[in-house]
Amino acid sequence: MADSLGIEVPTSKCPSCDAPLDGATDAYGEETPSPGDISICLYCGHLMAFADDMTTRDLTDAEAHAVAGDKRILLIQEMRVQFLKEKGDG
Repeated sequence: MADSLGIEVPTSKCPSCDAPLDGATDAYGEETPSPGDISICLYCGHLMAFADDMTTRDLTDAEAHAVAGDKRILLIQEMRVQFLKEKGDG
């Protein structure tokens, strides 16, 4: 899946919907995702984080608390919903 917009990561499954996840990109195109960074499943919107091996894992309670209400996360979720609506999947 890797292309100019993202990197290939080891295939793992979304902890919520089991969708296969094999790529990642920084929402703002500025950085390569790293372990501990928050990720959002584009299929179901589940918030998760990258593990040390760049697979996905559920957020810890502290991580979930830290991102609750984060305006960047909320904006990305809104963009995800809009994209799915335009694509006809939402």
